[in-house]
Amino acid sequence: MNRLAVWVTILAVVTGAASVSAADGTPPGPGGGGGASAGAGEPARLDLTPRRTPDRPWLIAVAGAGLAAGVGLGFWLKDEADERFDLYLSTGDPARSAELFESAQRYDRASLIGWGIAQASFLGLFYLLTRSEDRPLVPVEGEPLVGLESGGVRVGWRWAP
Repeated sequence: MNRLAVWVTILAVVTGAASVSAADGTPPGPGGGGGASAGAGEPARLDLTPRRTPDRPWLIAVAGAGLAAGVGLGFWLKDEADERFDLYLSTGDPARSAELFESAQRYDRASLIGWGIAQASFLGLFYLLTRSEDRPLVPVEGEPLVGLESGGVRVGWRWAP
């Protein structure tokens, strides 16, 4: 197996897009015999079938495109701002240098807007790829646990039965 295939497999398992299970097809975990809990004679296999399909795949595509566009815009505009600033430093004409400095500042601000678009798109993409109806990011049932014990402060969440 080449390196790219190994990294894709690792990424798929870590992100939850795939799971490792035993040869008999039982899933990993406490109830299943797959993964590390498989018997010594049973080889583990990788199941690359997706666990869920996104509700709106076009949203993921839009967030990914926004991330790519924001990063590209941020790099390009920052490069333009740096070029204008270098021209500002090398010019001797006061009127031209003021114009170049103002232009460099405008390109810098526009670059920040591009990076802001990229960050917002990244957060949206992260949310869309990690949310699941089966496993919410924020628990909605149960109660928070906060208490002071002899060993220190206890913080946690008690799931409702």
